[in-house]
Amino acid sequence: MSRELEPAVASSNVGFVLMRDVCIQIEMALRSARAREACGFLLGQPGEVEHRVVRLVTVRNVAEEVRAFAVSSHDRERVLQFAQDEGLAPLALFHTHLSPSAGLSEKDRAGLRSSDLHWCVAARAPVDSAGACGDFALRFYDRHTARELSWRDELLPTGRSETAGADAGS
Repeated sequence: MSRELEPAVASSNVGFVLMRDVCIQIEMALRSARAREACGFLLGQPGEVEHRVVRLVTVRNVAEEVRAFAVSSHDRERVLQFAQDEGLAPLALFHTHLSPSAGLSEKDRAGLRSSDLHWCVAARAPVDSAGACGDFALRFYDRHTARELSWRDELLPTGRSETAGADAGS
C-alpha cells in the first residue's frame, strides 16, 4: 500500500531553489530521455517561502505509452524511505517531456489533480529559451491549482519563473 505524503507547506505560494548539482542531474535525466520520458522525485528541505531542492532521484518509467510517465509503487516507497533516511522530504514529482515544451499536457493536468506532490516538468528547449540552470525549460506546478510556481537557481538572488504559456506538454 502506498503511503500518503504530508504536504511540505500548505501554502500555494511556495517557490523552489535548485542547488547547482540538481540542475546537472536534470540535464542528465533529459539526455537519458531520448525515447521515453524520464521521471523521479525532487528531494530537499521544505520551507515556508522556498523549498530547497538538493537532489533528484530518478526511477524507472513504467508507463506503457512513450509520451507518458508512471512511477511504480515499489519505486515510490523506496524513494520515500531513502528521503527519510537522508533527512530529506519529497518536494516534487519530476518528469521530462520529449517535446520542447515544459507545459502541462491534458494527461499531466489529470495526474496533477490527484497528486500529493507539486510537479516539476523539464524539456529540451531552444538555447534562447534556456532556464537558469541550463539549456532546458523547467516549470513547477502547484498540486492544488496547477498554477505555475516560481523557482530559481541557487546562484540567483531573486526568484524567477519560466514564462507560463498555453503550450501543451507531452
